[in-house]
Amino acid sequence: MMRKNIQITFLFFICCLTLLSCKKNVDHTDSVKVIKNGPSRPDDENTSTEFFDYSQLRAHPRLLFTEADEPALKDLVLQHSDLAIIYRHILNFSNTTLNEAPVERVLEGKRLLAVSRTALKRIFYLSFAYRMTDDSRYLDRAETEINAVCDFSDWNPSHFLDIGEMAAGVAIGYDWLYADLTEATKIKIRRSLREKAFEPSNNSSQAWFLSDGGNWNQVCNGGLVLAALAIYEDNEDGSAAIIERAYESVKLPLAKYSPSGSYTEGYSYWGYGTTYQVMMMAALESALGTDGGLHSSTGFMQTADYITYMTGSVGLCFNYADCAKAEVPNPVLFWFAKKANNPSLVINERKLMQGGGRYIRSFSEDRLMPLALIFGIDHDFGQVPASPTDKLYVGYGEVPVAVVKAGRDGAVAKYVGIKGGAAGSAHGHMDAGSFVFEMDGVRWAIDLGLQSYITLESKGVDLWNMGQSSQRWDVLRINNHFHNTLTINGNRHLVNGKAEIKQVFDTDAKRGVLLDLTPVFKNDLEHAEREITLMNEDYLAVTDELRTNNNPATLRWSMVTNAEPEIVDSHTLRLHQDNKIIDIQIESSLSVQAKTWSTEPITDYDAANPGTVVVGFEGVLPANQSYVFQVKMGVNLN
Repeated sequence: MMRKNIQITFLFFICCLTLLSCKKNVDHTDSVKVIKNGPSRPDDENTSTEFFDYSQLRAHPRLLFTEADEPALKDLVLQHSDLAIIYRHILNFSNTTLNEAPVERVLEGKRLLAVSRTALKRIFYLSFAYRMTDDSRYLDRAETEINAVCDFSDWNPSHFLDIGEMAAGVAIGYDWLYADLTEATKIKIRRSLREKAFEPSNNSSQAWFLSDGGNWNQVCNGGLVLAALAIYEDNEDGSAAIIERAYESVKLPLAKYSPSGSYTEGYSYWGYGTTYQVMMMAALESALGTDGGLHSSTGFMQTADYITYMTGSVGLCFNYADCAKAEVPNPVLFWFAKKANNPSLVINERKLMQGGGRYIRSFSEDRLMPLALIFGIDHDFGQVPASPTDKLYVGYGEVPVAVVKAGRDGAVAKYVGIKGGAAGSAHGHMDAGSFVFEMDGVRWAIDLGLQSYITLESKGVDLWNMGQSSQRWDVLRINNHFHNTLTINGNRHLVNGKAEIKQVFDTDAKRGVLLDLTPVFKNDLEHAEREITLMNEDYLAVTDELRTNNNPATLRWSMVTNAEPEIVDSHTLRLHQDNKIIDIQIESSLSVQAKTWSTEPITDYDAANPGTVVVGFEGVLPANQSYVFQVKMGVNLN
């Protein structure tokens, strides 16, 4: 009996030790799950793999712009007038901010995003100005802004982009000003990043971006990683968890660049998502010496070619999907140019920088403008980069696109942007088979582009439902009737019907691609292909090969333009713009009629489209027959 009691006592003692040991190893740091190797699997719940060696963490400032970089950048802005203008612009903005009140937590609809971006811009510029000048006014004002946002009740976790951008700004301010911030401010920053950024990222309903493949993933993970690196010393396990989780999560959007660099969400969102992607990679490199190979993801480095070719010859981009039309600076291209050792990647940026140019006017990511100077430290601004020599860019992947650039720069250049893909892609429009076209210094075929989300959401539009019957496709600027494509029987394109690039042509006689549009029209046609090519570097040819099913089909061939149209005859349209004229002719054995359609708003939520009109042709295709239509566009087609 005594031996049994001793055994029971011994077992109880062992159990207590085990429980104490388990309790000691529980990680309560900052209420963030320590996920070292992405989402855990049932068979490896007790394993943990770190992708980064945190013993290599560098001293502050460690994010993007180290102390060792400062002398070179100070010399650079003195040596080159274009950079000096941009630098002075940053200082001027910082000087103006000195007299402004800090931001307040005011939502616009469901978003705090405008506030987050304003705070980020102020903190980024002011912190940069302080490091470049040692003027304590910039330090004090940056600290005031940081304290103001840290005093917010939250950073709006229901719209996590707001947190991503706010965390990025606060992290940069903390890291860059670390040596001179008050201890009270540093404590507040660390607490705010943990409570207002890290903890919400552990709520699956708020942090859905972790399993998303779009720009949300890149922006939110980018901001979180900057924050985790900034406060690592005082939050080791929590920060490591954020970084390791982001390293796995961000591979989802990185996969979308495969195989050749095209960006699913178009030009504008490339500037947003890819900028934050680069900031994350560059911060990992500057803080830990490596980005863990993220930049080597298939297609990612080639995406610099994609964005270079997305710009036309008249200051406009190829603005498919939810994108604005104006070409804007993309400062992160200096990072790509350095990483790829390819100065030609910044040929457009150098043009936009001349005399300050577009860099000193408001643009979509201007809150991040100091990146141009930071990433441009090693660029030779004394030399003009060579232009890319290829006349054709083809990007495959989720949203296939092609771009033709031919002729000399300036008024005689030809530019053609060609769009495949499916409407159901992120920020997609019903624009499969659409194109833009420039010649003689004029963009003749345009895309109406983005309508402000707030103007639609405020009217209750079901904008983010991508289903076939969604109200999204009723919006004038989004549906196929107002894109440069085909409409059959007045129907919508099939949301999940993807137009693939079937063939590529790359000679001076014929340059462009053939698209298979059959999946887009399979309910109305047996077969549909569209070939868009620049012929002899002279005129544009759009050739449609269609085969009807057992029913006849009504065809509408549409093109949106800023030009003044003139119907010459049933097969010919003449466009007048900027004292220039081009003809559009359709060659077909079938009877068609040249027509125009208004772009006036159809519903109370549609935006106005002044100075635009839809031109094209209509005809009826009998059942069970094949037809070929070729539309030629250019000067002196006869």
